[in-house]
Amino acid sequence: MHHVFFGQQFVVATQHASFCMIDMTTKSLPHHSWQLPDASVAVDFRPLPRFRHRWSNVRWSNVRWSIASWAVWAFSLLIVHPAALAESPTRIDHDDTHTVLEDSTYVLSTRHLASQCGCIDLQRPNLRVSQLDSCGRATGADLEDCLSAPPGTLLVIYVHGNRMESCDLVGRALDVRRQVLARRYDRSTPVRWLVWSWPSEQQGILLDDARLKARRADAQSLYLAWFVRELSARGHRPQFIAYSFGARVVTGSLHALAGGSIAGFGLPGEKYQGLDAAVGLVAPAIGEDWLCTNGQHGLATTNLRHLTVLYNQRDAILKRYPLLDPGSEALGYLGPRGFAPRLDGSRLPVEFRNCSHTVGRRHAEEDYYRGSCNAGRTMAKMLEAN
Repeated sequence: MHHVFFGQQFVVATQHASFCMIDMTTKSLPHHSWQLPDASVAVDFRPLPRFRHRWSNVRWSNVRWSIASWAVWAFSLLIVHPAALAESPTRIDHDDTHTVLEDSTYVLSTRHLASQCGCIDLQRPNLRVSQLDSCGRATGADLEDCLSAPPGTLLVIYVHGNRMESCDLVGRALDVRRQVLARRYDRSTPVRWLVWSWPSEQQGILLDDARLKARRADAQSLYLAWFVRELSARGHRPQFIAYSFGARVVTGSLHALAGGSIAGFGLPGEKYQGLDAAVGLVAPAIGEDWLCTNGQHGLATTNLRHLTVLYNQRDAILKRYPLLDPGSEALGYLGPRGFAPRLDGSRLPVEFRNCSHTVGRRHAEEDYYRGSCNAGRTMAKMLEAN
């Protein structure tokens, strides 16, 4: 039988950990000794009487209340706080005017309008406008209300891709909005999220459907160019986020706004250059050389300040892009190769990332936002930098 005597240093190290449990266990043992389960070692507690006296004076009800208080505090951090950060809208209260600015979301639909370039009305397109609440419920709104955003508001135009039914659009648009805005560092700026809804529901199969949507995307470019010109006339500088064929709509609109033609048609009225917009393209379904000098959308860069491109060299859909545009690879498949200069002649800043390892062969927008490609953080960074 071995006896172990605890020195002063060991007592100091353990008095806050297991001493209380050991002391209570040994009360029934003679000579204050504790027998280990294997009966090989006995511990003598005779040098520890003053510590036993100190612990006997502890009010254990207070200890329990302290532990419970810490548990409630930790639970509030894990559950309540992140939810509040993710869902709370931006509010700025100006003391001098007593007005409150909040984030807002609008849907601008062209699904009911002509979808061929030669048939569209660009004098005053009858866009159908609705405003969404935080739950995605829509109420009718006036176009002028949508255009007249309060000063200091960040305007973001989101354009979806092909085969997006109108009934699915709200959920997707709000999801992308949440993925982007929740990752901002600066939440002091109110955001107006403008969803561009165009007729992209599936019609036909594979290549026939793609060719039809390419023609519709060209017409949408002219509609969107008109809308952006109306925004700029009111002093706004919108930013853009687009997916797949939505990229064709966005770059085409900036090209038409600068005076370029789309499928042989242009935007009537005054041209506009120097919009100084930031554009984020996810798996863009445009040619890799379309934004080069003399490219199909070559004038778009005169309205750009910064370009972000997320591409995927394993995309099974964009791999077949040459069937739609012979002699050209998709920018969203091949990645950036070259761009025309900005309006001042300087080189266009471009951020690009190959998301093949995350997305794989799928041509799916949500995979870019939910995987390690982290499109939400990339787009949030782009918006804050511009």
